[in-house]
Order: sequence, then C-alpha cells, then structure tokens
Amino acid sequence: MVAPSKSWVRRGNSASSIGWLRQCGEREWEVLDFGSIDKRLASRLADDDLAAVLLGIAGASSVKRLRLTGCRGITGRGLDPLRSSSVIEQLDISCEPRGSLSEELVASILHDIINTESCSLRQLQLPKKWCGYRNRSGGLERVLREYECILRRRNFNCQGGTHEAGECFGTDGASWMDSYA
Repeated sequence: MVAPSKSWVRRGNSASSIGWLRQCGEREWEVLDFGSIDKRLASRLADDDLAAVLLGIAGASSVKRLRLTGCRGITGRGLDPLRSSSVIEQLDISCEPRGSLSEELVASILHDIINTESCSLRQLQLPKKWCGYRNRSGGLERVLREYECILRRRNFNCQGGTHEAGECFGTDGASWMDSYA
C-alpha cells in the first residue's frame, strides 16, 4: 500500500483513516467525485493522497465512476491503482486548465484499463488542453484510437453532437455523472 502523503497526514488523516475507508464496503465507493468536495481541498490533493484512497477502498474493483474536477495537484501517478480495473465506467480526468496531469502517465494507465479483459469504460473526459489532434502526444493518440475501436465494437453511437467527427470518447451527450446511473 502507498503511504499517505505528508499533506494527508497534516490534515489529521492517517493509516487508521485508510482502514476506515475499507470498512465502508464496496458499494459505498462506486462513485468517487472529487468535484463535489471543497475546492480548496480538491486543489491540494496530491497523487499520494489519491493513490492511498484508491488502494484503501480497493478502487480497482469498487470504483465505477471517478471525477477529478478541481484536483490541480494530480499528475496521474495517483491513478495507478486503477490500472487493472475492469469495473470503471466513467473517468473524468479533466482536472483544471492549470493542472499538472501528465499525458504520458495517464496514457499508460488508460492503455492498461482499456486492454483489461471485460473493460467497462463507457465515458472518458479529458483535459480541454488535450483535445484536438494537434495537442496530443503519440502515446495518448494511440490509446484513444484503441478506445474508439472498443466503443465501435460495442455499437456505441454518439448522441450528443458535441464532438468532432472521429473524436468521441463515450460522453454521449448525457449529463456526465448521471448518464449511466
């Protein structure tokens, strides 16, 4: 297990908090929405905090919807516990425009998620600065093309009309966190 970051401990959290997270049960953690917490707290969350929470709640087998809105301190390393997830359905990594999310780290994790047997990912929300073909790294571009193929095999049709042709990553025009509830 990853040790909680110093910022987590300074806020009065500890390993006992992680134990408490485990005791809450998997259904309690199907939705992990950091966009609904205090913006000041969300902006101070670090990768170690996110990883500790995801490990503490067995995120790879329990979290179906994860939203990182407002989490400026996340580089992507904290998503590593989701690498083998076959249950994650919605992933919003749009964070903040000034965020420090690394395309390389995220592309590696997304590659493992979408290539997991019985991948459940239906919606993927990317940072705005990554949208558009010119702004993406080759690694992220390859992962997104693989994911687009998976969506086509599932006969997924973009209903929202909000995406450029050939660039739909599953956000079918429905409200983000409620669309598959």
